[in-house]
Amino acid sequence: MIFQYVKKMKILFVSVACLYLSAANASVSFHDALESALEKHKNLDVQSIDEAFTRSKSPSWIDANPSVSLLHWEKQDERGASETELMLNLPIKSSLRKKFEADVLKNTSLMQNITLKQRKLLLSEYIRNLTWRFKRNAIQERVNNQKITKLNDIVSAFTDLFERNALPKQTLMLLKLELHSSRLTQLELEHNSLSTVRAYQKLTGLNEFPDDLQESFKLEAINLNQHPSIQMLRASWRAYEIAVFSQQNSAEPWQVQLGARHIDDPDFSETQVGIGIEIPIGVGNNLSLIQSNEWRSEKLDYETTLYQMYTQIESDFAAAVAQLNFLKNKQEVLDDNLKNITDFEFVIEELLQSNAPNRENNIRHLITLIEAKQEIQLNRLAIREQISNIHQIAGIPL
Repeated sequence: MIFQYVKKMKILFVSVACLYLSAANASVSFHDALESALEKHKNLDVQSIDEAFTRSKSPSWIDANPSVSLLHWEKQDERGASETELMLNLPIKSSLRKKFEADVLKNTSLMQNITLKQRKLLLSEYIRNLTWRFKRNAIQERVNNQKITKLNDIVSAFTDLFERNALPKQTLMLLKLELHSSRLTQLELEHNSLSTVRAYQKLTGLNEFPDDLQESFKLEAINLNQHPSIQMLRASWRAYEIAVFSQQNSAEPWQVQLGARHIDDPDFSETQVGIGIEIPIGVGNNLSLIQSNEWRSEKLDYETTLYQMYTQIESDFAAAVAQLNFLKNKQEVLDDNLKNITDFEFVIEELLQSNAPNRENNIRHLITLIEAKQEIQLNRLAIREQISNIHQIAGIPL
C-alpha cells in the first residue's frame, strides 16, 4: 500500500516538474496565449454578416418579390367586348426604407465587432484565471516541498534520539503526522496543477504558461462606454429601434404597377398600356398605439438594464481597486517582518538540532514560520493577479 502511494506521488511529481520546466523555458506572453486561443477556436467565428447578406439579399431597389396579376373578361353576347389585363406589381423601396437598411448593416457590423471583443474578453478571463491558479499552486508546491524536506531531516534525527531513549514517543509521532499531512497536501497540489495544465492546453493549445505576467495598472477610472457589455447592450437596443421604426407607414414601399390591357370588340380592337404609382405619406411617427406603447416599455427596460450594468461594473471596479490597495499595504507589512521570520526560523532550527526542550512547540513554530514565508510570496503574486482582475472588470482583454 505504502509502495503504491509513493510510486503514485513520484509519477505525479515528475509530470508536474516537466510541465514547470517547460513553462520556465518558454517565452509566452498573455497576448500570445489569447491569440493562440482565438486561433484554436476560430471555427466558432460568426459568419461575416455582410457576406451572408450579399448572397441572400434582393436587388437594392426592390422591397419584396414582384407579383403578376392576369384578368380576363369574356363577352356574354355577340355585341359585347372581351378584355384581357396583365399587371406587374413592383414594390419599390422608399428612401426611408433604404436608410433603415443601411442602419441595419452598419449596426450589425458593429455588433459583430463587439461580439469579437466579448469573445476576447471571455478567453482573457479563462487564461488569466488558469495562469494565476497555476502560479499560485506552484508557490504552494515549492514551499510545501521545502517543508517536507525539513520535516524529513528532523524525523531522521529524532528517530535516532528515540531509539536511544532520548526523545518521547509522542514527539516523534507528532512529527510523523505532520509529515504525512504535508505529503497529502503535496499530492493534492500536484493534482490541481495537472488539472490546471490540461484545462489551459485545451483552451489555448499551448504547453507553456505565460512568463510575462506583469499587466501595468494605469487606470484612474473606468471608461464604461468602451466596455463590451455596455456596447453590446446599446447596439442591441439600436437594432430593436431600427426594427420598430422601419414598420412605420412612411417606410412602406412605393407600389409601382405596370399594366397592359387588350380590348376585343366587334367594332374595334385596342391594346392599352399604363403605369400607376402609390406613394405612402407619413404623418408623425406613423407608429400604431400598440407599437408606441411597446417601444416605451422596451425603452424603460433598456434604461433600467443599462443603469444596473453601469452601477454593477462601477461597484465591482471600486471594490477591486480597494482590494488592490489593501494587498499593497499588506505586502509592506509582510516585507517588514520578513527578516524577523528568517532570523526566528534559524533560531528554531538550531534549537531542534540541539535537542532543546519544548520540541513540540518548536516544531509548530517552524511550521508557522514556513507558512508565513509562503504568505509573503502568495500576497506578492496576489497583487499582480488583482491587477488582472481589475482589467477584466473594466472590459480590457489581454
